[in-house]
Amino acid sequence: MHSLQIPSTTRFVIGTFAVLSLLLASVFPVMAQARGQVTGTPTYSAAVVNTSVSGTTATLVSRASIQNYGGRENELFIKFIWGDGTQEIIPAMTLAGYYKSSRTVSISGFTVSHTYAVDASYPITMKFYRGSSTGAETYPKESVSFSLRTENSDSVCRNGVDDDRDYLTDKSDSDCARFMVVENTLPLCTDGIDNDLNGKKDFYDPSCKPFLPPEDTLELCSDGLDNDYDGRVDLDDENCGPFGGPTEDTLELCRDGIDNDYDGKIDGRDSSCFPFNEPEDDEITCTDGIDNDYNGFMDRQEGACTPFFMGGWQVFF
Repeated sequence: MHSLQIPSTTRFVIGTFAVLSLLLASVFPVMAQARGQVTGTPTYSAAVVNTSVSGTTATLVSRASIQNYGGRENELFIKFIWGDGTQEIIPAMTLAGYYKSSRTVSISGFTVSHTYAVDASYPITMKFYRGSSTGAETYPKESVSFSLRTENSDSVCRNGVDDDRDYLTDKSDSDCARFMVVENTLPLCTDGIDNDLNGKKDFYDPSCKPFLPPEDTLELCSDGLDNDYDGRVDLDDENCGPFGGPTEDTLELCRDGIDNDYDGKIDGRDSSCFPFNEPEDDEITCTDGIDNDYNGFMDRQEGACTPFFMGGWQVFF
C-alpha cells in the first residue's frame, strides 16, 4: 500500500487558508455590527404624557424611545392619526428632545398640535415606527402605538373615564371646565343633571339647598317623601317633631292596631305598652289563639301555658 504524500508547499497553502478563514469569521461580525446590525430585538415605547384642548386645537406632549436599535436614524418616524380623517408624519430625528446613542434612541417632551374644523371630542393615535415618510412600515414588528380621546365634550366629561389618559378625569381635567356650571339656580336644581360635575344632582347638591322646601308642615311631614333631601322622611325628620304622633302609652292607644308613635312597633309590641299587656298563664288566655302578652309566643307555644297542654292534650281544671 502506498501513502499519499502532500508536498510541503501544498500543506503551507492549506494551513494559510484555514487561518485566513478563522480571521474572516471573527472580523465580519464586527464589521456587521459597525454597520448598525446589533443582536437582540429592539424594544419600542411611546406615550402621550399631557393633552390639552384650547378652542378646536389639541396639543399633545409626548415621549418615545427604542432600546437595542440597529437601524438607520432616517428610518424612524412619528405618525399622528388625528381622528378627523387626517394624519401627520414627522421624521423622529427632527423632533425636539431627540437623542441617539450607540443602541438607544430617545425623544423626550416633544409637542405637537392639531386644529380641528369642528369642536368635538376626537380619538387620536400616535405611532412610533421604522419605515418611510409615506407611512409604510418596512419593519412591521418595529413599532408601537398609543391611543387616547380628547376630553373636551359634555358627554365625555361626564363618563367617569380618563379619556385623554392624562391622569385627570372629568371635572378634574381643565379641558372639561367649560362644561361645569355652578348648580345654584332653581332651573339648574330641577333639571335632572349634575351641572357642576361634583357627583351630586339637583337637590342632593349642597348648593341647591336654598331651593328646597323645608319639611316642617303637617302636609309635608305626612306625605311619605323626603322633601328636604336630608335622608329623613316625615316624622323621622327632626323638623317634623311638632307633628309627631302621640306617645303609645295608654290602654286605648295600645289596643288600636296603630303605630301611634312611629317607632315601628304596634300596640303590645311597643315597650311603652308593656304595662297593659295581659299575662298568658290561664286556661282562657292559653287557648284563645291570641298572643296576649305580645312576647311572640301564643297558647301552646307559651312556656307559661305548658301545664294546660300536658301530653299533647288540653288539660282544664
